[in-house]
Amino acid sequence: IIFLGAYNYIRSDEEIPNSNPLSIFVDFFYKQGTTFYTVCQGFEHEDYLRKQSNVISYTLGDIIDYVIHNTISQQIFGTEDLESGNSIKMVELSNSMAHRLSYIVLGEESYLSGHGRGTSYIIEVYMDAGMIGVAFYNLILGMYLYSVINLLKAKGFIPKYIVLSSLSQLFLLPRYSASGFISFLITPQFWII
Repeated sequence: IIFLGAYNYIRSDEEIPNSNPLSIFVDFFYKQGTTFYTVCQGFEHEDYLRKQSNVISYTLGDIIDYVIHNTISQQIFGTEDLESGNSIKMVELSNSMAHRLSYIVLGEESYLSGHGRGTSYIIEVYMDAGMIGVAFYNLILGMYLYSVINLLKAKGFIPKYIVLSSLSQLFLLPRYSASGFISFLITPQFWII
């Protein structure tokens, strides 16, 4: 963790502010725990984020982007590859709150250098459906978590595999996209495995 904290400064060509290992340790967790600020920045730029003409849904952004921009869609429908990492294409064409918000908040130079703010399911759902949508999403999420034990007791390998695969991502949801924990369901590689 101390190395990762120091690396955060090294990759930005900044001097490590303190050589005390404990300070670097604490700084690492502080810099990783910025969800509150990300949500606040989403609210701050709400008007801009809602007016994006080519965004279908932030909540289902991972799924929509995969369906529209996967290799098969590119070959059949001529859609564009979003590329990987931070790029102007991701900002202009994707349904990713993480990329759009990072671009707005950090500016083009910092964003294209690989820096980002991330996202939170709360701000994504809020942008699509308001506070009632956030309440409804959390209700569904709570019902799913409540039923996990029963789903794991169900017969059949596939339901158990789906639940366990979703849980590995579900606990990241506060710093993850709203559909990220289930987007694997539409990928052929998941079903092949």
